[in-house]
Amino acid sequence: MRQLYTALGLVFGILLLLPNANAQTAGQAKPAPLNLHVEAGPEPAKAPVLANLAIEGYSPVSYFEKNLPEKGKPEFQSTYEGKVYYLASAEQLAKFAADPKHYAPVFGEYCPYSLALGRRVAIDPTRFEIVQGQLLLFHNSAELDALSEWDKNKDPNQLLKRAKAEYTLFRF
Repeated sequence: MRQLYTALGLVFGILLLLPNANAQTAGQAKPAPLNLHVEAGPEPAKAPVLANLAIEGYSPVSYFEKNLPEKGKPEFQSTYEGKVYYLASAEQLAKFAADPKHYAPVFGEYCPYSLALGRRVAIDPTRFEIVQGQLLLFHNSAELDALSEWDKNKDPNQLLKRAKAEYTLFRF
């Protein structure tokens, strides 16, 4: 019985709609279609992201001078080996421009600990160490704190040697 009432209700509902459809075609104006399209405003202005931005915009000179990671500024930028480096000040820019090889990270955007293990893994620019006057940047994730592992090693010079050998292979 319930199905019969449901079917009858459906039929009556359709019949009620039909006279309205006929009335609209008999000369009455059709209502304007409902526009559900929402106009979006302009995109917010964003700083341009450089594909070749080195070390996520951190200033390499700050690691040496302040012993801390510090974001550089786009107005103080320099290019070295195809990468754009942001520096924190005009003074840092002059120092970097005078000797970029000294300040740039030895392994670019690769972690030396992972390189020593034969893997290329991205760095976290906030995890660093200056070793033999060279900037090393390390990977950090839930799975691996490469700087801690590096520091635990009894022979970091051997790790550095292996990392350099692997980096040379990866560059070719």
